[in-house]
Amino acid sequence: MIISDLNYLENTSEEIVGGANKAFADALANAYGNNTYTSTYTFAVTTNNSSASGSSSTAITY
Repeated sequence: MIISDLNYLENTSEEIVGGANKAFADALANAYGNNTYTSTYTFAVTTNNSSASGSSSTAITY
């Protein structure tokens, strides 16, 4: 991107009132063939004051 290509920049500020807390976590693990192993762990949590998420995956062929 070339800075001179930026034609318009607008600063905005909005106050969010109310709303809802949402958390989604999806994971899929498939092991195909002999001597294979896979696992996944995913989490997502949100509160009125904070949010956190993380995931871990392992795939092994032995």
